[in-house]
Amino acid sequence: MFRIFVSITFFTGVFIAFPARALAQADPVLSKAEENIRQIYFSQRGNELPLYNGKQHFAYPSSIEGSPYFNSFDWMYGDIVYEHVGYKHILMRYDLVKDELIIVREGDDQVYIALNTDRVSSFLLAGIPFVQAADMPSAHLPEGFFQVLVRGNLTVLVKNKCDIEEHIDGSVLSRSFLTTRKFYGIKKGVAVPVKNKNDLLGLTDNHKKEIQRFIRDNQLNFRKDPERTIAAVVNFYNQSGF
Repeated sequence: MFRIFVSITFFTGVFIAFPARALAQADPVLSKAEENIRQIYFSQRGNELPLYNGKQHFAYPSSIEGSPYFNSFDWMYGDIVYEHVGYKHILMRYDLVKDELIIVREGDDQVYIALNTDRVSSFLLAGIPFVQAADMPSAHLPEGFFQVLVRGNLTVLVKNKCDIEEHIDGSVLSRSFLTTRKFYGIKKGVAVPVKNKNDLLGLTDNHKKEIQRFIRDNQLNFRKDPERTIAAVVNFYNQSGF
């Protein structure tokens, strides 16, 4: 009997399938055979795979303005690590209100499934990597999923969150989705909130002058575009080898 366990790490940016036994050196023939067995197992189990054992997800009322999902209402293909098993090319979207990953159970009775967040260690949605805070206990991050904006000696994570806001105009009540983003620099394994330019400079040790010159030369503005500024600065910092 063959036993295959799959583990995927997005922190390194690599999608890796590991066999149950350790190999001193990768064997391409063996790896291909194991991948074939894995695909046969997945296709035979179909909707009976553990991935589809979550609770049913119901759509939000159409009367609420905006979108509660990451990027848009669109379903996107991606990869998931669920209970340490990797699943490729899964149709899904990320619910920012409940902090849940939603997938589609195909078939005549197409059902939307909300995965148990605690069992999802990481996922890749439309090419964007996300990780689970529970897998980084020393960082002291809030619970749930975090988008990986930059990875390296200095890593930056983003907490995307969506709330439902209510507005009263006279006797009329309206509701809308409001998305917020919080940035965290991971330095020496500990999460540091990045709320402004000074917080960002504080992550760069004794290289503030070089970083400020980089910001000025590249016309970056934290207030107007924090994501672009943080990503550019941290990538520059990592690549410079300070």
